[in-house]
Amino acid sequence: MVLISVIAAAALMVTVAVGSSLWGSELHELENAISQLEEENKVTQEKIVQGTSLTALYEIREELGFAKPSRVIYMGDHTSVAQAHNGASN
Repeated sequence: MVLISVIAAAALMVTVAVGSSLWGSELHELENAISQLEEENKVTQEKIVQGTSLTALYEIREELGFAKPSRVIYMGDHTSVAQAHNGASN
């Protein structure tokens, strides 16, 4: 009877040890995944900052053909677009 109890206790200890080992392995994998996602998040945030900087926006503006206007026309309440473009006024 004592032998059966010792064998049962040993089997239980082995089962607990294996279960703990598997749980530890899964925990380690999850920690690695978290670290990888945190690194990807950091890289993405840096790309966002770089992509929205004034320097980057200025370069994109030039690539798309946008430029500062050569002159600005302010129109009054009764000035039509055609009149303002032709230089005529009310």
